[in-house]
Amino acid sequence: MKFTMTRALSVLLLATTAAPVLADGAINGMIGGRTMNNENFWDPLEHQASLGVMADVAMGPVLPLWWSASGVYSGNQKGDVPNDISADIAEVTLGLKLMPRNGLVRPYLGVGALRNWSSLSAQDNTISDSDASRGWYVDGGAQFRVGSHFDVALNLRWVKDTQLMLYGVDGDADGRMLTVGAGYAWGGAPARHHQAREPR
Repeated sequence: MKFTMTRALSVLLLATTAAPVLADGAINGMIGGRTMNNENFWDPLEHQASLGVMADVAMGPVLPLWWSASGVYSGNQKGDVPNDISADIAEVTLGLKLMPRNGLVRPYLGVGALRNWSSLSAQDNTISDSDASRGWYVDGGAQFRVGSHFDVALNLRWVKDTQLMLYGVDGDADGRMLTVGAGYAWGGAPARHHQAREPR
């Protein structure tokens, strides 16, 4: 699972590194938490910390539509070795976002497809099982363009219709995730940057 996630994040990083040449966009580091809907399946690890990267690239010079991609890791651990248990979820997404092209505060709505890799481990990973699944997501939030190249982001995401099996038990990785972050933005500008100064 870790090797697959590393490759996926590498592709995402390469794409967002080249993106400034192509169109307006932003890339933000995100941190927050994830709560699983299927509490019986994930108990007592249904509440997880999340860390990831979210990138957006405008689809054209005028339309308020953006390509949106992200890579997120979520996990939790209970107990001390050798009586520990842990949960790990690595997830990559690709979708569309409806968001104004300019402005200090830009609310948005998004939808897209995802793939994730989930695992449950115990006794310092000597016992472990993992599975991969596909699904989709909807999200919303706002991005705050507080400078020419500084972006602050707030994201609330719902993950839907994933299916997996761990230790012979059917489950899913559906849930909701709230993250905040900050990063680098290019192109576009806060609304105040577009206002021409009047001569005195």
